[in-house]
Amino acid sequence: MQEFLDGMLSRCSGTVEVATTDERLRGYQDADCLVGDVGRLSSLLGEAPTLAMDRLLDELMEDARKRVEAGEDFSLA
Repeated sequence: MQEFLDGMLSRCSGTVEVATTDERLRGYQDADCLVGDVGRLSSLLGEAPTLAMDRLLDELMEDARKRVEAGEDFSLA
């Protein structure tokens, strides 16, 4: 998660406040490390899906910028 957050922050030109709240955490379900398994999807598709982290972060940031420009409030996102 830290790598993801650092990547998003590196794409921001302004000041960003990162905060966590107890209401948004899943408690005991949160873990230090969650590892997904694409085995089932890979067997159905015949290949594993791939998406480079940099491309994913670029797409997420582009989407967020468009949504902010359209007036969406990200203060509690």
